[in-house]
Amino acid sequence: MGLGGWNPTDIVSSDKLLPTASQVVVVSTDQGAGYLKALSSNTNRHQLAAEWVGTGLSEALSLPTLDAGTIQVPTNKIVLYDGSFAEEGLGFITRQRSHIDWTGAIDELERIPRPHDFATLVLLDTWIRNWDRYPPLSHQRQDAGNEKNVFLGWNDDDKTFELVPMDFGHSIVVDGQIGPTLRSKIEDDRVFGLFPAFRQLLSENLWDVAFQKLQGIQGNQIDGVVTGIPSEWIATPETRDILRNFLHARRDYMLAEKDRIIRYVLNDRLPFSD
Repeated sequence: MGLGGWNPTDIVSSDKLLPTASQVVVVSTDQGAGYLKALSSNTNRHQLAAEWVGTGLSEALSLPTLDAGTIQVPTNKIVLYDGSFAEEGLGFITRQRSHIDWTGAIDELERIPRPHDFATLVLLDTWIRNWDRYPPLSHQRQDAGNEKNVFLGWNDDDKTFELVPMDFGHSIVVDGQIGPTLRSKIEDDRVFGLFPAFRQLLSENLWDVAFQKLQGIQGNQIDGVVTGIPSEWIATPETRDILRNFLHARRDYMLAEKDRIIRYVLNDRLPFSD
């Protein structure tokens, strides 16, 4: 179904509170179980818009995605991990599926039959500046990587795992907002999402495959993702234009810097430097 293809209408129960930055809640709905991200003191409307964009661009890059959509969250019904109530309003929800959380072990990654997906995920995280999976080296701590944001989904049909991008609430936004400051981030020359274990799996050929996917995205695909963001999350045409222009310009910048990016990820040189 993908983005916008799963839209339950009623939250039946709150089943599990997750200690994540966005305080995800596993809920039962009229259409099955899902992971709910609701408006709260930790998560604002622009961060939910970022979830939408990250999921939509994942689809455009032919990466597997969780079925995703929106749901109305009633007032004083959903309790979050910190004990507060989620705010009333439109939430972002993804369908629950069987998976394992990555522990950091390389042998778990080797179960993925499409290793180029790891390179594609790094390019996606870099495109939208996703801090929350694995931050750029210049800001990294020893424990910087968030392995739980590497979601290895299980396919019952062919008994295999697949890499499923998720959790984009800390991408795109600058200080929690999509605004004019985003224009200054178009030529941010750092690589995001590059776990050391990914490096060990990826050859130059696999990075080439990922860049071909990035280059193959059509402008109308980007525009369609931005246009589809609910108006409850991005209210003004000006903000949509800022976001749309950022996504186009940053993609073009990365394609122009392809050789230097690949040289960096293969040789552990300073980001994009000669």
